[in-house]
Amino acid sequence: MLVRELIQDILDEIGQLVGGNPASDTDAAKCRRLINKCVREYNVQGFLHFCRSRLQLGQGKEFLFEDKIPLNVNAVYYKIGPNYVGLTPVQAHNMPAYEGVGCEPYKFAYEKFYEGNDLKARLILDRNSMYEVEAVVTYDLEPYNDNDVLTLPPEFINLLTADVQYRWVSNLAINDELKRDKKAERDKLLEYIKEIETQALDVPTPCYNIADKFYGGVGRFPW
Repeated sequence: MLVRELIQDILDEIGQLVGGNPASDTDAAKCRRLINKCVREYNVQGFLHFCRSRLQLGQGKEFLFEDKIPLNVNAVYYKIGPNYVGLTPVQAHNMPAYEGVGCEPYKFAYEKFYEGNDLKARLILDRNSMYEVEAVVTYDLEPYNDNDVLTLPPEFINLLTADVQYRWVSNLAINDELKRDKKAERDKLLEYIKEIETQALDVPTPCYNIADKFYGGVGRFPW
């Protein structure tokens, strides 16, 4: 589905298209602005699970992001044999208090900063890692243009539809029942999505067999 097709569906369902004709340029532009306003709010609320990516950062202590800046770093970990070791987040200004403590990193901080006019970001560990570091990050959902293809999960298309429709009819002198119905639909979808998208993100937990325990040195035989 293209964004302009979503715009048609949004307006047609609430009776804003005359005789089934395409939306006027003014209405289409207004509807697109409302779609992108919703997208910005969803970014800020941080439940865009489908915008997460797993990044392999390599070894080291500090990792710089220049081109594509993550909205948030959800998890950082490194792998020793079959074990995944998760790191605990701290504020960047508190990182000096943890540096050099222990043999392997156990804290990380993520901060954004400007270098001239360019926004950049970095991930900092409390000490250098000799193991490969990986991170799970969330990116912003970008604003849409009319001819962009919607690649959202179905529940987010439904949410966008209901949310934009509610915002549209809220400013019109039309049936209050329609406003209540659209608000209830929007709120129900939003509650459902927040519930499933903001669940704790766990580092993968391996399941060890006898060979793993013996050769990986992560446990003893049960006898």
